[in-house]
Amino acid sequence: MANAGFGDLVQALDAAGLTSTVEGASAATVLAPTDAALAAPLADGSLFGSLTPAEQADVLTYHVLAASLGTAALQGATGTGLGEVDTLDGRQVFIERLGTQLYANDLPLEPVGIKTQNGFVHRLDSVLLPPADDLIATLNERGYTIFAAVLANLGVAAVLQDPTAEYTLLAPSDAALLSLVGTQTLDELLAPENAEQLLELVLYHSAPGKASAAAGLEAGSVASSQGPALFFRPEGNGLRVSGALVETINVPGGKGVLHGIDRLLGTDTVAGSVSGYDLDLASVAISAADLSAALSDLNAKATLFAPTDGAFEALPSGQLDLLIANGPAGDLPGLLTYHAVAGKLDSQALLVAGQQASLQGGDLIVEQIGATTYVNDAKVVDADLPASSGYVHRIDRVLSVPTDIYSTLEARGLDTLVAAIDATGAKALFDGSQATARTVFAPTEAAFEALPPGLLNCLLDGSQAANLQTLVLNHVANSKQTAAGALGAGSLTPVAGPAIDVTLGAGDVVLVNGVAISSVNVACTNGVVHVIDAVILDGYQQLVPDNVTELVQGLPVSGYGAIKGVLEQTGLDVTLATPGPFTFFAPDDIAYIDLATDLGLMFTDLQEPAYDDYMTEVMKYHVVVGEFLCAADLLAAGSVTTLGGEVLNITDNGVGGLTIGTEAGVVVANLLASNGVVHLIDRVLVPSTAVLPQLTVADQEEGAGSTGADEAGFSGAAMMALGSSGRAGMVTPLVGIGASSTARAIADGGSGSLALAAASQWRGRNDGASLLADGPTAALVLIDEPAQVMGARLILASGEALEPAMVFVLEWTPSTPSTSGDSTTGSIPQSPSIDRWCAVWPLTQDATRLLFLPPTDAADGLETGATSAAPEVFAISF
Repeated sequence: MANAGFGDLVQALDAAGLTSTVEGASAATVLAPTDAALAAPLADGSLFGSLTPAEQADVLTYHVLAASLGTAALQGATGTGLGEVDTLDGRQVFIERLGTQLYANDLPLEPVGIKTQNGFVHRLDSVLLPPADDLIATLNERGYTIFAAVLANLGVAAVLQDPTAEYTLLAPSDAALLSLVGTQTLDELLAPENAEQLLELVLYHSAPGKASAAAGLEAGSVASSQGPALFFRPEGNGLRVSGALVETINVPGGKGVLHGIDRLLGTDTVAGSVSGYDLDLASVAISAADLSAALSDLNAKATLFAPTDGAFEALPSGQLDLLIANGPAGDLPGLLTYHAVAGKLDSQALLVAGQQASLQGGDLIVEQIGATTYVNDAKVVDADLPASSGYVHRIDRVLSVPTDIYSTLEARGLDTLVAAIDATGAKALFDGSQATARTVFAPTEAAFEALPPGLLNCLLDGSQAANLQTLVLNHVANSKQTAAGALGAGSLTPVAGPAIDVTLGAGDVVLVNGVAISSVNVACTNGVVHVIDAVILDGYQQLVPDNVTELVQGLPVSGYGAIKGVLEQTGLDVTLATPGPFTFFAPDDIAYIDLATDLGLMFTDLQEPAYDDYMTEVMKYHVVVGEFLCAADLLAAGSVTTLGGEVLNITDNGVGGLTIGTEAGVVVANLLASNGVVHLIDRVLVPSTAVLPQLTVADQEEGAGSTGADEAGFSGAAMMALGSSGRAGMVTPLVGIGASSTARAIADGGSGSLALAAASQWRGRNDGASLLADGPTAALVLIDEPAQVMGARLILASGEALEPAMVFVLEWTPSTPSTSGDSTTGSIPQSPSIDRWCAVWPLTQDATRLLFLPPTDAADGLETGATSAAPEVFAISF
């Protein structure tokens, strides 16, 4: 080492008897002061040569680390140094890198890496002073005497004199304290009446724990003993703490560490403090808005809610640049003054007041939710940062100057909610045109997108006005409730729908019906908005059936009784009650009769177990899984894939409606349930995959004599035709039969047909296959066996059976004359003119069905009016 410029150190080690100690250590790294360093004054002003041999030995021992550390090892795994490293006698030295400079405590270290037998030698241009017993002693030793005296004056020195206490102390130099001016001079601060303010400032200069320079930079900030954060930022090969330049780093004292700084923290103006509190963009904005002077007036106390750099950077692209470019003439002054209030208000004073009037004029909502303090929708990330003329509170977003609720929703990009409000015609509730202050829970765009596929389109397509209005108003209360206020109440009563529960979840997140509020307290001129992460569906779901099955079972229109049994037969009643979502095409009763007729069957035949597979395949063709498809979406899609895998085409029928498949028309569209949408159609859709069963003769005979339409549950004023065998009939159109008419009836039915009609005003389908009565006033039966007339009974809801009020004969003229007939069945050979027996009853709402009893003797029944008490053969409900 002597040949490397460390001759005086070698002699000093020999004189202190330490050479053998260093050479005898299993591993040692010497932080070697140069000859010039040993000759220069030490940090406390003394000279090394003037120290006693014991003092010299103590200093030299502090330069020997108990490890073999080469150049690379000193950098540490992260390149920021090793932190604290033990010396041979068990004390610690900070080895840290700031910028490009490696330091040993507060001294630059040159890692020359001279290899020795048991370690390395690295160069120091100054001499390390061993740690004093405590931080107060360290202050005095290093020349921070005024600050040490201030601490003693305030009675806090005793805490820092505890040799076991770990503290980080930021010590303003004597020169910095003596240079204070204005109302913050040292004499002013030391005045008894300012003791509380001074104590607050002093405590801001300390922090529990040992935060070295590198550790502070890595953390970014450290909570002070006063509470507000101390901000560590790199500055070349050094650092700043809360804006103050650190002149001396990492001076150990007792169990703590001292950093010497060039100013007393908290004595700058509000504007001047901003940059030191890691708020560079806020500082730039204040200058651009020409507000520096206003926020630097020591006589004008102000409190600033300063957005962090990250908050400014989160603004829409280009917005901050535009604000700064427009300067004082643009929106920037109003925006920034909305972030400031008059008076020097710490967080406690702000919370007591709650609502604050900003310097811009708009109100700010300040409240605590759990352990988090909010200003409007911004979190206070660092509170109570001191300034000579006020306080700075760092917040995590840029506040918006309040506008009305409707404009706020637009500005926030909550476009779907705005569209829903427009669709309901309820804009006046939100745009400030009414005096009532309101609270709005506003779902995000993502919340609407998370709704079951297609539901939103259904709600917005114009067919769901009542449902949509309830959904929107379930998010609105006719009073202004901040998040903390709503939490205190526990629930809010919305304009529509059930009460909204408000609770506090994990992480101080406010929950609305279990849904998180992502932005609380967005201040508006006519209320407050809370942005939520899901759509509240409670009110809407109270208006619609729980599921498609329930909807179909309770359809509000007549003529859809058969489908209930069909769903049970095919098991789709269970499927359509699951979450879905589903789109379901529901055929009416006559559509099922038409299906049976086309197949040469009675509908009751299709309900037999033998037809279960066929009917299941048919009905799967009526179900689309995975989406609410209302009429507009169906037409836009053009085709859909059904539950059975078949593709179903959707077309415009040319008159403003839809055709499903090739011929089914949509009678009623867009009936909503919680798990799907139902469209009522007038034909049964039959896929190519549906195959009729091959029935044996025994199967067919077993089907004869079916109990008929009563089992099928037909409803409404339907006209039907049944063959005399109870099986092969067809629907027959009637022409000219009125409420009091005795006009001719022309029927196109086959031989042996039986027709039931509700007569008043008739309307028919395009193909003439069937008729419905709009306002039935009479029931008419056409029977080809005269004796059957006397076996017909109209059954009332009370159970009473009414005989025909009138029996007469009409002339029947078939459209296709035939000479064939079958005497074995009693059918009358078709000819151009044939008499047909008729029975008529008054038709009231109390009528439930038409019952046919087997006649005893045709002639006798006709002549005597006798009836049989035998069981019914079949019945028709209407």
